[in-house]
Amino acid sequence: MRRQITFDFNLEKFVAAVAYMAKRVRRNFTKLRASKLLFFADHYHITHYGRPIIGDQYAKLPYGPVPSQSLNLLSDLECPAVTSGFGHLQTLRDYLEVAVEGSRAVFHAKREPDVSVLSESDIEALDYAVRHYGHMSTMALINAGHRQRAWKKSESHWIDYRLFFDEDNPHQKALLDLMEEDRENASFLAELAR
Repeated sequence: MRRQITFDFNLEKFVAAVAYMAKRVRRNFTKLRASKLLFFADHYHITHYGRPIIGDQYAKLPYGPVPSQSLNLLSDLECPAVTSGFGHLQTLRDYLEVAVEGSRAVFHAKREPDVSVLSESDIEALDYAVRHYGHMSTMALINAGHRQRAWKKSESHWIDYRLFFDEDNPHQKALLDLMEEDRENASFLAELAR
């Protein structure tokens, strides 16, 4: 069995991406909405450019695909009593504030995101996710996640990035082949360094 393709989680890009989207989705920017938009942005980016934006590991959950570390950080942000977690909570609090609206915690951007950590293609993918999915109702977002090949085809809790790709699409198949080769080379070099 092949080893799943994984990437390193990039906290700076995660904070910038969430703050960027919070500035553009001004209504109901909840933990669920943020998680779904991160998935759709990463899905767009990896299938167009061969790498994800934030590098999180996606879990197959009943409400669809969810970025694991991102979800944990957003959950910690919702709780004012939490002061530790991943040790990066203050960085997130510098950019986002939490307001209780009805029975939900909603995130609002405190200031402009540090877009210098995001590439042009990262911003393109974030804009795509906001434009296509940012306005959807919660149920529509969940249903959109359930329609994704990565969620439907995953046979384990953790979603392999290979499942983001449509192998019948020649462009996506070529990107997947390049990404697999890159991951194999990185793994080989890491083994040599030991």
